[in-house]
Amino acid sequence: AFGGEILSAAGGWRVRWTPDPPVIPLDALFSVDLLVAPASPETASIPPADVEVAIDARMPHHRHGMLVRPTVRRIGPDRFRCEGLMLHMPGYWELHVDLVTGGSVERAQASFEIDG
Repeated sequence: AFGGEILSAAGGWRVRWTPDPPVIPLDALFSVDLLVAPASPETASIPPADVEVAIDARMPHHRHGMLVRPTVRRIGPDRFRCEGLMLHMPGYWELHVDLVTGGSVERAQASFEIDG
């Protein structure tokens, strides 16, 4: 299944990610919508509007990522639209969502398989 909710590695943020189209295609452009929310007392005082987001996808077994660079734009105080992602090979992929606040970075990561 593609999409869902992921928790950042340090437990500070919850990220709901929704791909568009709902089934991530192989070797075709797609987008991801993100909803970011605090998940711990430490981040509860940080408004999501103060969070910056970067996104990437990697194939750790092949030691490479995407051949394209996606763009991220804020579409609401806690929502982001990530466009221009493309997974060019079938196999195991990791989606990395980096949440940046005041020089601190937390990564939320989802793993999935793309069929050939």
